[in-house]
Amino acid sequence: MIAAIDLGGTRTKFGLIEAGLGRASEAVRHAERAVALYPLESDALGAPVQVVNLALVHALLGNADATVRALRDVLSIPSPMSVAWLEIDPRWDAVRSSDAFEALLEEFQEQ
Repeated sequence: MIAAIDLGGTRTKFGLIEAGLGRASEAVRHAERAVALYPLESDALGAPVQVVNLALVHALLGNADATVRALRDVLSIPSPMSVAWLEIDPRWDAVRSSDAFEALLEEFQEQ
């Protein structure tokens, strides 16, 4: 399990770097691989970070629908991610004005 965690974290970093460079397919591939290596079912505390990073990769690439799909998974379970954080964290600015992102915030604000 330790090797998967370490590799998942490395994959996540590669995904974020690739997204910053605008290399969409490589970024998503790395981030999805990190989630696969460290799935939510394996660790309720640490694994959501991988899913949040997948959402962040999609957000950095301006893909609001994919961002919302990933964030919905994380907001549906106890995790460090919250609507309040999503509202103030500038890393989500690229998708903040999308209807899907706004609807997600409204949906989970009520919970």
